[in-house]
Amino acid sequence: MSEILEEYYDETSLSRDLKKSTRFVDRATKDLVNPLPYLKLGNRKLFHKATVKEWLRSLERKPNPKREPRRRRSAPENRSA
Repeated sequence: MSEILEEYYDETSLSRDLKKSTRFVDRATKDLVNPLPYLKLGNRKLFHKATVKEWLRSLERKPNPKREPRRRRSAPENRSA
């Protein structure tokens, strides 16, 4: 890629760095809730490296601080009739 495009991934290099398929990357761009932003240059999709990192951070799940931790159920007692 040229010097101008050094800050961008193409679909193949992004999928390789994420260790995911190109289909995953394509589907991420079409997500209705939180789509992966991209730049369309001709017939190529380019992904800005910093924007990809921001998008990944937006997918992080944080525990709800108000919710109590789940407790394990104790084993049921063996009842004989």
